[in-house]
Order: sequence, then C-alpha cells, then structure tokens
Amino acid sequence: MMKRMLHLVLFVGLLSLLSVAGLQGQTDDSVVCPTFQRQAFNGFSTACAGTEAGEYCYGYNSVVATQAENAPIEDFTLGDRLAIDEIESITSQPYSREDDQWGLSLLRLPDVNASEPNLRYILFGGVEIADTDEPDATFSPLQSFVFATAEENACVDTPSTLFVQSDCDFDARQFRAEGVNFTIDGAAVITGGGETGFINVQVIYGLVYIEPDVYSDGVAEPGDVTERITVPVGYSVTAPLNFGEPITSEDRVGDWSEITPLTAEDLANLTFLRSIPQNFGYCPILIPTIRQASGVGDVQETLRFSSVRPLQPVIPLCGVDAPPEFCTYLGLT
Repeated sequence: MMKRMLHLVLFVGLLSLLSVAGLQGQTDDSVVCPTFQRQAFNGFSTACAGTEAGEYCYGYNSVVATQAENAPIEDFTLGDRLAIDEIESITSQPYSREDDQWGLSLLRLPDVNASEPNLRYILFGGVEIADTDEPDATFSPLQSFVFATAEENACVDTPSTLFVQSDCDFDARQFRAEGVNFTIDGAAVITGGGETGFINVQVIYGLVYIEPDVYSDGVAEPGDVTERITVPVGYSVTAPLNFGEPITSEDRVGDWSEITPLTAEDLANLTFLRSIPQNFGYCPILIPTIRQASGVGDVQETLRFSSVRPLQPVIPLCGVDAPPEFCTYLGLT
C-alpha cells in the first residue's frame, strides 16, 4: 500500500512538473512578450517626451548612433537626444528577452517652413537606417536613406519595423528610401531593405505614392515606368531589392508588385502599433478589421474602420465616375 502511494505521489509530482513546463511555454508566448512590450513603451514614452523637430531620441535599450565615418557617438544613453544633422546612421537592436532589449527610437525631421510638422520615424528593434548624403537642398538629413530591418521577429509584439508618419492635419510629405521617391499622407510600416532582397510597404493610414523609376538623380530614362503607384490604407506593395547595386542605379529596386489588401494575419501583426505612446503620434492608429458580407455570388470582403479618419485622404480618389478598385474594398463605393 505504501509503495502504491509513493508511486502515486511521484506520478502526480511528474505531472505537475510537465504542467508547469507547458504553462511556462504558454507564458513565454502569451504573457512575456506583451508585458515586455508595455514596459518598453512606457519607458519610451517617458524617455522621448518633448522630442522636438530636428531631434533624434534614444527611447529604449539598445540603440547605437554614428556620426561621420561611422564613428559611434559615445555616452549616448536612454533619454538622450541628438540633432539629426550630427547623425550618419542609427541602429536599434532587435528584441532579446535574455538581454532585456528591444531598441526603440524616435526621429523628427525639421519642420517645414519653420512651423509645419514634417515626418516622424519610429525605429522598432532591429532597424538600421543611414543617411545617403545626397546634395538635395530640399531634403533634411535622413530624409533620404537606406535601411534594413531584421528578417525574423522573435515575438509578434516586439517586431522589427520602420514606422513613417506625416501629420494628418497638414500636407503630404516626401522621403526617399533606397533611391525611390515616396510621398506619404498618413502612416506606413516599411520592412526589408539591406540584404533581405525586398522592400515592403504596408499603409495603415491615408495614402502612400511611389514614383517607381524616378531615382535620386531625378531623371527618367526611356522605357521607365514613371506613373506613380497609389497605395491606400489597408494595402501593401513589394519590390525586389538588389543591395549590391548603387543607390543611383535603376537596377537597385526592381518592379513593384500590384497593390494587395492586407490579410487578417497582416492586420493582427500590426496591432502593436496601437500601443505607440500617444504623444508620439500625429494621427490615431486605428487597425481595421475585415468584414465579410454576403452579396450576389461570392462572399465580399471589405475593411471596417472604427473611424473615417484613416480614409479621409483616400475619399477624394473614390468620388469619381470610375473609381479605383480599392475603393470597393475600403467601403467607399
């Protein structure tokens, strides 16, 4: 009898250990990452509150900034700010639970006409961005850049992305990434670059326009595709990237894909953006949901937004006799 009881106790103990191990695995996925994200965003909000136009702020560990000839800027620590004209490149380190690390930083380009807000960038872990040193008098430092994001995300709540946003109360703004001209009226997430072999742009507010074959020299060659690509909120677009080609080469960035609607998985992976500290955002980040409505024949999908604000820059494009196809998916026709 005592032997049976001892076996039972050992069995229950082993079962408990297995249960704890299983719970620990669940905790890693469902609790640790969101908890760490909240901790990081709280620190980020405090560290970079009050960052002014023309400044770059170190928001959460770990971030490295370099100046001329890629010399690291020493004693650059959490909460510090630098004038962006002092910076050559920025690297925000990727998420690492062991190192308590997810590099977060905020960059504000100088105001336009000394009073109108310009672009804001947020670098979410594992992002590298470097100024192209182009002799363009209309662009601020880091308004033309090359970039790279990490190819793998250890946790969906702590991804590696470059977030670019204009102020929705002012005109659209321009920037240049990998030699390609972009005009943004809203907000977008950009991934890829570097040796990843691609550039992907996901629009989460308003519109992004891409000039596919007008590069940093501003010259379109015969046979170039120069008609700009319109990417509205809820859509993405991708192009291949040949990192070995110079930035002025038209072979650096290949042909852009057709614009495609963001999938339910894409939208779920973007929900972390809703946690961006409110004092960093020009416009509210509202991640839509996909609604399926029965129509004649197949089930029709549309995006549902909790507010019309992310759609406002798109609405004028849809109020014409022959609106683009994306207007139907956005519920604007």
